[in-house]
Amino acid sequence: MSAESSSLRLHPLSALMAIYAQIIDEFSRKVGALTLAQYQIVCISEADDEDTRSIQAIVRHVVRSGNRYNNLMRKALGLLDLEVQPSCCTPGQAVLDLLRVIETTAQTFDGRWDMPDICIETTLVQSHWGPIFNLEQMFEHAIVHVLRHQRQVQRYLLKFEL
Repeated sequence: MSAESSSLRLHPLSALMAIYAQIIDEFSRKVGALTLAQYQIVCISEADDEDTRSIQAIVRHVVRSGNRYNNLMRKALGLLDLEVQPSCCTPGQAVLDLLRVIETTAQTFDGRWDMPDICIETTLVQSHWGPIFNLEQMFEHAIVHVLRHQRQVQRYLLKFEL
């Protein structure tokens, strides 16, 4: 293993944060390019899940989930919850709300980026839906969550020629 790759492994949280920020930035650019009509159109009128009825609903869900994941990690680290009230009313506001998820998550880890692996692995995050994650797994879940819904938005845009 080279010295460079060895030093990169020393800070897994900063690597995950960089990926999370990149994924949210990509998602934000796609959302920001939508018209208000595209953003608000109901794509599935009989959806069982209100979070998937429109692109706006999906984005609101991604933002709220990102804030919840951050607060779950904050709780595991012994920090107080952040009260964030996203609106996601327009594509422009949604972009700001998505970027705020990154800002607040980065704030959570200020001064903690170089946590030893053992601390990352043993700091447990109790999800509200059942599973218990460590910090790395929770970060990974947050990343994949955005990717999954980004794909869903892209499919809506193609399917409905928006």
